[in-house]
Amino acid sequence: MGSSGYNEQPVHRVTINKAFSMGKTEVTQGQWRAIMGNNPSNFSNCGDNCPVEEVSWSDVQDYIQKLNAKTGKKYRLPSEAE
Repeated sequence: MGSSGYNEQPVHRVTINKAFSMGKTEVTQGQWRAIMGNNPSNFSNCGDNCPVEEVSWSDVQDYIQKLNAKTGKKYRLPSEAE
């Protein structure tokens, strides 16, 4: 992990010891609307299958909290290493 050319030194090996699952695609506008009740996207006429955009890190944390409450599961953002 890291890079010798972009102020990401030192380059180092990372080991992930616990299995995890990750979605194959971005959160869609339809998924966001189902949990949050709104669609903040500039490209809202694109359709429910387009990725949601114009969301901040804080917005995503709110989304995850509501998603977890609704599903009873424990979703989170991946770490940089993951």
